[in-house]
Amino acid sequence: MKGNKCPFDFIKSSFEYTVDSSSASGHMPDGFYGKKTIEVKVCCQYRGFIEDENNFPTDKPFALIRYQRSCQSIRRMHSLRESITIASKDKIKVDEVTEKWLNRGGKSLDLLLCYYKPTDMNCGDAIKLTKSNPEATIEMNVN
Repeated sequence: MKGNKCPFDFIKSSFEYTVDSSSASGHMPDGFYGKKTIEVKVCCQYRGFIEDENNFPTDKPFALIRYQRSCQSIRRMHSLRESITIASKDKIKVDEVTEKWLNRGGKSLDLLLCYYKPTDMNCGDAIKLTKSNPEATIEMNVN
């Protein structure tokens, strides 16, 4: 979620946890990052099939929260399954939307992620075969 807005057809959701001390830096999702409380805001979507290819910007890597075992297919992106365990000083608070996809046990939360990075589609050049050049030899250098 960016700017407290979700893309069309996505639902706003959040989860909140407490820590002894907090310091947030770098590229962080929207939310509240206090000294002891952290609220993370996310966008969710529950329609379609996991195999249906979605279009997202593909110029840089990003992560999506996984709802099931597999990663959503994203056009021109390669996915890696990851997980993060978040430990909270108090019970983790979730809303009714977030409740569906978080694996949690009171004071801990397993956040299942899919990390996407652009697929390298640079295969080189096309080989053109003609009547005067009916075949080609391909050599590979393996280091």
